[in-house]
Amino acid sequence: MTEAKKKKFGIYAAPPLLRLIEERTNDQRSPTRLVNTVADRYLGIVQHSVPVLSVTEWSETLVALRQRLTTEDVPNLATLWDDVEDTLWNAKIADEQTGDVSQLANKLRQLRFSETVALVDVAERFWQRYSATSDITEALEALGVEVCHDKDSTT
Repeated sequence: MTEAKKKKFGIYAAPPLLRLIEERTNDQRSPTRLVNTVADRYLGIVQHSVPVLSVTEWSETLVALRQRLTTEDVPNLATLWDDVEDTLWNAKIADEQTGDVSQLANKLRQLRFSETVALVDVAERFWQRYSATSDITEALEALGVEVCHDKDSTT
């Protein structure tokens, strides 16, 4: 990393970060090195765990997650897909569209924990960089997300 890219951040160490630092730092491992190692691992897990969904499934899921993203800590992930299903039903009713919301919600409920975390991570990055009017296929590609064609979807 070049000197121009190095930057110091002042961050609040909330309980999860404090626990991590207290449990894993010592004379050989500084908090900075630990946080960078854990961040690198997290990014690797996310990169390898993003579920492959169709563009339609991504679109519906991203819209449903848009209102939830600031509150998704680990305990809230357990009920995330129930809330997403409710949001999807409300959107379908409002738009007078048909579609199998339950099928998508069930597919999302079957995701492994790492896939759920990765999907939420993609959604956070999507809404930080793009808007509802963005081309979702291009945006997902720019985010490094693999999509399947709608006709190939399992929903």
